[in-house]
Amino acid sequence: MTASAPAILMAPHPGPALAPSLARAMLPPAGGAPEHEAFLRTLLLDTLACAIAARGHAAVDKAAIAAVALGAGADAFGLGSGRRLGLAGAVLDSGCAIRALDYNDFYWGPGIGGHPSDLFALGLSLAQREGRTLGDLIGAMAVGYELYLRILDRMDPDGAFDHTSAMGLAGTAMGARLMRLDETATTQALAMAAVQGPTMYALRQGAICEAKAAAPALASLGALAVLELARAGMTGPVHAAGGPRGLGGWLQAPDALATPLDANPAAWRLPHVSIKRYPCIGTAQAAVHAACELHRAARAAAGALEAVQVRLTRSTLIAHQTSDAYRRPGDRETADHSFFSLMSMALCDGDLTPGQFERERYRDVDVLAMSDRLRFDVTLPPRDAGQFCAELQARLDDGRELRVVVDRPPGHPLAPLGADELLRKWSACCEGRLEAGARDALAQACLHAPPDLPVSRLLQPLLQTPTDNGP
Repeated sequence: MTASAPAILMAPHPGPALAPSLARAMLPPAGGAPEHEAFLRTLLLDTLACAIAARGHAAVDKAAIAAVALGAGADAFGLGSGRRLGLAGAVLDSGCAIRALDYNDFYWGPGIGGHPSDLFALGLSLAQREGRTLGDLIGAMAVGYELYLRILDRMDPDGAFDHTSAMGLAGTAMGARLMRLDETATTQALAMAAVQGPTMYALRQGAICEAKAAAPALASLGALAVLELARAGMTGPVHAAGGPRGLGGWLQAPDALATPLDANPAAWRLPHVSIKRYPCIGTAQAAVHAACELHRAARAAAGALEAVQVRLTRSTLIAHQTSDAYRRPGDRETADHSFFSLMSMALCDGDLTPGQFERERYRDVDVLAMSDRLRFDVTLPPRDAGQFCAELQARLDDGRELRVVVDRPPGHPLAPLGADELLRKWSACCEGRLEAGARDALAQACLHAPPDLPVSRLLQPLLQTPTDNGP
């Protein structure tokens, strides 16, 4: 007698297919984009700043070599190498540069946190190849950001999947707009993107590997592939993509992703994104700012820090980043994720800058000695989603005590960087990498150029400054 097939194989997929609903939600003009245009322009400028500052980073140089190997061409500008590259190479080159310093934007909602500006690598590259304008790019990025953030909101913060898992689907929706795919092709592309494997969180466990910087770009390359396949007419698993063996296998309530963008503009997640003040993980922004404030307070008191008790927001991730695995980091990537190193450099120097990482300041004797004076308590109750707080209680060498509390560090959505602070970050990131005239012209174009300016012309100032960071 023949055994019957398992019931799961015969059960029909419940509910409407997600991919067509998502295509309809993402394709029409984004109703909330105009009111967010100014913020998206600042995000564009900040993203370019982070990529420019990362030139010369070891991972960025290696990505530039790999970018050339992906194929010849001059479709787009590589932000890391400063070279014209084929489209796939430009995505890899730019994506690694945007991500390498952990300086780009940060979002933490009710689910997992992430860095939506990683999407600019694909967005800028496609916009150049397709001949799109700044306005086209802003509209597409609004869609990409919103879908990316919706995905993060539905990811388990203590789960097995990394935030870069959101890149494939969000990048596909964004790219479909820039490539002007119709609803049918967009549906097929989204269906194919939805069943690509999510990135595992092992990417950033313990000693952090260089591949972390390339992970968003690798996910974006997957999005680029399914977009090209859909434009060529290939079909995807439309009726299964959102089911339990598709997105539903690793994402809570995937059907909620397809809520129309203009259904409730006030509900957009985009305004909850923060621009970082410090070049480090988002979870440490408040702690680093508190350390900078404590450095200034100790200097004003003319005392030396003997011990520092650090209370941080209750979080499995922060508990990991304050564990002994990060006490003595052996490389830049791990130091960037170490509360010991980040806070100690800030306590010693009164700031945290890319230059300290370039000099490997985290290895210096005084920084290591300071890290041994830190005691961590990760028990502060979370006050708001995405609000990582820090309370520092310090004892000076003469017995006096100092206390610093930071609820919202500079750059937090409720304490955003002002225009002057944003331009100071931009100038600091460009220092020694971009001539002053080109720097100022690019900043003005990002913030104030008319929407009909071609993206290729927007980036022209970058082409005026050759770099030595190519392969």
